[in-house]
Amino acid sequence: RPKRHKLIMKNFFFLFLAIQTIFALGPLPSKWPTSVFDIGRSSSSNAAGDKAAGFKFRYQYLVGDVNGYNWKDWNSPSGEFVRMYMQDSIQNNVVPVFTYYTIVQSTPNMYDESQTLNKIQNTNTMKNWYSNLVLAFQGVGAYPNTVAVMHMEPDLWGFMQRASTNDQASSVPVSVQSSGHPDVASFPNNAAGLAKAILRLRDLYAPNCMVAYHISIWGTNVDIIVQDPTASQVTALGTRAANWYTSFGANFDLSFAEFTDKDSGTYQTRATDGSYCAAGKAGCQNWATASDFTNVASFFKVFADTTNKRLVIWQLPLGNTKMRACNNVQYHYQSNHVETFLGDPANRNTLQTFINSGVIGLLFGSGTTDICTTDFDLAEDGVTNPTAINGNNIASYNSDDDGGYFKNRVSAYYGAGAIALTSPPTSSTTRTSSTTRTSSTTRTSSTTSSSSTTRPSSTTRTSSTTRTSSTTRTSAAPSSSASAPPPHPSGASTTDIRDLYYYTQSGSGYYLSRTWDAGCLASQSQQYPSFVSTGIRYTASLSSTQFFGGAVCGACLEVKGTEGTFLVYVDDKCENCNPGWMDINKSVSPMVTSAITWRLVDCPVGSTKLSYTFKDSSQWYIKVQVLGARLPIESMRIWNTKTNSYLALQRTPYDDNQFEVTDNS
Repeated sequence: RPKRHKLIMKNFFFLFLAIQTIFALGPLPSKWPTSVFDIGRSSSSNAAGDKAAGFKFRYQYLVGDVNGYNWKDWNSPSGEFVRMYMQDSIQNNVVPVFTYYTIVQSTPNMYDESQTLNKIQNTNTMKNWYSNLVLAFQGVGAYPNTVAVMHMEPDLWGFMQRASTNDQASSVPVSVQSSGHPDVASFPNNAAGLAKAILRLRDLYAPNCMVAYHISIWGTNVDIIVQDPTASQVTALGTRAANWYTSFGANFDLSFAEFTDKDSGTYQTRATDGSYCAAGKAGCQNWATASDFTNVASFFKVFADTTNKRLVIWQLPLGNTKMRACNNVQYHYQSNHVETFLGDPANRNTLQTFINSGVIGLLFGSGTTDICTTDFDLAEDGVTNPTAINGNNIASYNSDDDGGYFKNRVSAYYGAGAIALTSPPTSSTTRTSSTTRTSSTTRTSSTTSSSSTTRPSSTTRTSSTTRTSSTTRTSAAPSSSASAPPPHPSGASTTDIRDLYYYTQSGSGYYLSRTWDAGCLASQSQQYPSFVSTGIRYTASLSSTQFFGGAVCGACLEVKGTEGTFLVYVDDKCENCNPGWMDINKSVSPMVTSAITWRLVDCPVGSTKLSYTFKDSSQWYIKVQVLGARLPIESMRIWNTKTNSYLALQRTPYDDNQFEVTDNS
């Protein structure tokens, strides 16, 4: 072992550790009207058609010049359109969503995006804007027993973030109090005041309405799709997006997000701006590649984990590369979003990835209906089957401009069973410590033990068919501390530590007297958290596959077996266990084997405080382990008081449940 020594922690970033557990995702929004992952579409009328096609949500833009003609003038009396849309939705049991989008379209300088920041400082424009929003909320509030969603100004938040200083909402001037509108007179004249004013108007006029923020994929000045950032850059950009949202100090119900505003083929064939197109992306940067989907999911996940807000992806393009009807002419452009999310109902990996990133639904629709593909016959050209252009060989199912593919895939999705949404445990919020430490005794880590000398693999770890692996899932009842897990998608495997919480595992439990050190502890002398001695029956080791590089260290598992139901605390890795198996540290001889089912649950931490152990550290390097968390730690960051910024710690590659960072500042 390395020699123990005292660590003098002078002039180091001290100390604010932000700890993120594996269930940093917040709960489902309290008013969210469904319990499964649902699909919706843009729909200006005819909710009966939405219902018949199987859609659970429908959305409608509220647009126009707040200083002149706008949505409130579409029907009489003023603002009646919202009431009509609500009534139609209620009669057909479809959830109504409104996208309130008027700043860019308002005078002066109508449709000039470059003038957005000037418009939101114009007192007359903003007074009219608040008045129009009140009308919209009043229309929703007229039906107090129906949940609706108001999606606020999708481009505005990105423009404001670009103009901000250090992603702080207070640095962006907006006319709120100065507008003279009496309902918002108590809020400051900045972007934070705007956010709070919106929620105040909702509370006054439509408490039944959920209000959605809009996370911008380009508000950081780096477009996640177009500019292909690296994975680490995506994480940093997601953190910036979350910090920008957090700076509002306003509690929106959820966030909307988007990939792009048009079909990829629209950009490819119509774009005149060379910045849109580049080699390697099917001729155009707005074609979403597999890495783009990965980056967007990662971006959303960082935002959702940090803010505890769930997301709906909005205005997804409707084109496809499957149907002959989509041949990259007006109204029939290709894109790959429908097929990527919904193409194969038996393979839901992409959907599950986005669900794990905080997404709870998809809304499809055209950003520019006069050119983009739609899921109805906007072109009025009937059933079309032109010559295939790139392997799109399927004949049209109907006269829809996309050849009927979208409705066909939505039907297949619901036919295979909609994916259940679950809320994580209520304890999943970020836990922090602001304790300042100036020194710490370095702890040495124990050598990872090899169990082969005490348990020959020929007798204890064979591939015998009597031992079931974790790919077989049961529906054993969960503990009272968490929601019941949903059915696992057919054929799925444990690829994410969250699977250990959401899905019941099955296998064999091996009760044996362990004689080696616990690999999850920083040293032999390190103490377990106090709840281990009071609420945990045994400590346990999991397979390498389900150890997740040490991420499962410190987790509590609810086990069901011959001893009934009990909790174990994970403190080691079993090198030669199969997934689903578990070594249970019990003083028995000889070893006892039992069939078990198990899953990850909240640790009964009670009033236990988080504890930190530092080792091998200096003024330029720190390595730290945290014990006592309710759920496994997924990530950590540390505040550098010299640079006034966070540094992300990385999990060490040694399966020892420690995080490290180097900084020379």
